[in-house]
Amino acid sequence: EIKTTIIVLVGPTIVSFPRETYVVALGRSVTLQCAASGFPVPQITWLKDGALVRNSRTLQLLTDGSLFLRSVEAQDEGEYTCSVKNSVGNASASARLTILYAPEIIAPVSPRLNASTGETVVLRCTVAGSSPVVYRWFRD
Repeated sequence: EIKTTIIVLVGPTIVSFPRETYVVALGRSVTLQCAASGFPVPQITWLKDGALVRNSRTLQLLTDGSLFLRSVEAQDEGEYTCSVKNSVGNASASARLTILYAPEIIAPVSPRLNASTGETVVLRCTVAGSSPVVYRWFRD
């Protein structure tokens, strides 16, 4: 009697996709979902704006393939890609992470302007913050 073992190789498939867009407030945490199936078991890696993501104090690759971001900062904003591969093939899915943060005046209006009657004055105020930023001007 002859026995034969057949091993079927299956290319990776992403079975739990990250949402297309994640919007998170500054300082909050978020988990970007990604799970895959296939044989051999696919390796899951994450990229941010094309660069490999590694575990750090604020980024953690979870055992289920998801990516956990602790206490997000403005620089965490970007395009995240879950990439899965095994010896048969590869697959990927991407998500955009947008960080919401309060407006901050980074170049205030000059505290003192001199102008003659009838002269046009331009007041400039540079602000950083999540779009859209609403400006309100007050006099006195």
